[in-house]
Amino acid sequence: MKSRAEELLEELRQYQDDVLRENEKLLAPGVLGVTAPDHDGGLVIVWLRAAKEGSGDVGRYLDREILKRTVRVIDPNVRLSGMLDRRGFKKCQIWGADASRTFPGMVKRFDYLARGEHDEVSLDSRRPESSGPPRPDDRSSLR
Repeated sequence: MKSRAEELLEELRQYQDDVLRENEKLLAPGVLGVTAPDHDGGLVIVWLRAAKEGSGDVGRYLDREILKRTVRVIDPNVRLSGMLDRRGFKKCQIWGADASRTFPGMVKRFDYLARGEHDEVSLDSRRPESSGPPRPDDRSSLR
């Protein structure tokens, strides 16, 4: 038997889902959702679903978007979290529009270096974290 608090939480989630479904739009073929532009030119995904589950449309949509900009997803469900994790998204906290609170989410930062837009990143971020300590012949660490 559910407690009153669990029942209220379930009602709240259902209400939230209903409101989001009423405001969703077609984002790409087979992909419905609610998105918003982010402060850094990125994309915030508030709600995302496939018109036909298992079609691969959501995965293709994500693959295209992460090639163009930073993508943040607010409070993804378990299935979407797995998709995001396989694409290199990291868990994070996402600030709300009024900056009064944060929401759990996942983010994949756009790689400006791969696109040749070096002025968009700091010099410290040019060096991959996994490359280990600087070697004596590595002049890029001296910049």
